[in-house]
Amino acid sequence: MTEASPAQHTQDTGQEPEYQGEYGGNLSAVLSAVIPLMIGIGCIIAALQLPLGTASKPGAGMWPLICGACTIVASTALLFFCRRIEHPEKFTRNIWAVGVGVASLAAFAALMPLLGFEVPLVLLVFLWLKVLGNENWRTSIFVALGTTAGFYLLFILGLKLTIPHLI
Repeated sequence: MTEASPAQHTQDTGQEPEYQGEYGGNLSAVLSAVIPLMIGIGCIIAALQLPLGTASKPGAGMWPLICGACTIVASTALLFFCRRIEHPEKFTRNIWAVGVGVASLAAFAALMPLLGFEVPLVLLVFLWLKVLGNENWRTSIFVALGTTAGFYLLFILGLKLTIPHLI
């Protein structure tokens, strides 16, 4: 007898199949709140070292400050409610993908002043699609180039932002 797929199980029984992965316990739940909390604090510390500007004319530190504050609020809420999560997921070997994502964003931020945003953005989107998303070469290349072109049209030509760019 063959095992039914999750979709077939839902069709046949009207109920969702039980989760088949491993549960992580309270430590996983707490870590999944504390790690982004630390990242949010780091964002705010970095943002405060940049000019914030005003609401009508934001400086380089305004958006990192806002993003860091939102991350801290969400992480703090998760930290308070994480004990109510019945079955938090266990951290597995696939956690490397999160590390690659964070490291690639840091590399993007470091390379942008040197190379403009176009080259690092193409590389970032390509990496996320091809390596982390297992997309095929053609999709990864076209989406990376299209995303970069769209961002260029929106931020450079449309909004006339003064961010480092090549063209």
